Amino acid sequence: MPFKPSKLGIPKSDPPKPDIEALAASVDRVGKIQLLIVGLLTLALVAIPLYLWRRPRSEDNAPPIPRPVVADAVGETADAAAPTALDAGASGISLSEIAVLSCHDRGTRKTAPGDCDRLSSIETALAAAIVKKADCVPTSSAGGTIQYVADVGFARTRNKIAILAPRDGRTLKSAKLASACALAVKKELASTPLDIPHAHERYKIVVTANYAGR
Repeated sequence: MPFKPSKLGIPKSDPPKPDIEALAASVDRVGKIQLLIVGLLTLALVAIPLYLWRRPRSEDNAPPIPRPVVADAVGETADAAAPTALDAGASGISLSEIAVLSCHDRGTRKTAPGDCDRLSSIETALAAAIVKKADCVPTSSAGGTIQYVADVGFARTRNKIAILAPRDGRTLKSAKLASACALAVKKELASTPLDIPHAHERYKIVVTANYAGR
């Protein structure tokens, strides 16, 4: 008779049942994390472009550029052609081109001559006055050059246009003649109107007059 294994072995146990509550809690926790990540990404996508759009720019923080005293009118003056070299012909005098030596205001701030605006009406009046007073150098003179420097001070109450004849700017040997010519030109400019557009308080304008041998 064949041997049959006994059925009295280790009792079979039922497979463990899944913890439904723990599984549900785990799924709920993962879902919340995912929602939090999505929320953060959405916030970043909205906040970053908004910050870049509204952030202060360097030019917004730059100090304002001071405007000239009469900016609109000065633009027209600066664009106006400055008087060029003048040949008076019969009067025996010729003038170089007029240039601006300097322009400045009160304080330590300096402006380069090339950035100065031009006082065209005063430059024209200066050239005309020099030609008109050409006889300040008599016919007996051997001739030479005189450099005239017009010191224009709009803020001054007196002597608004001063005329100088610096020694190092002339070849005319007689200092007395040079001083007489400077005084004659100054008197001729005494009635020149100064209610003109200007960006600065003071200017120095220079021109050289060449007096032919008389």
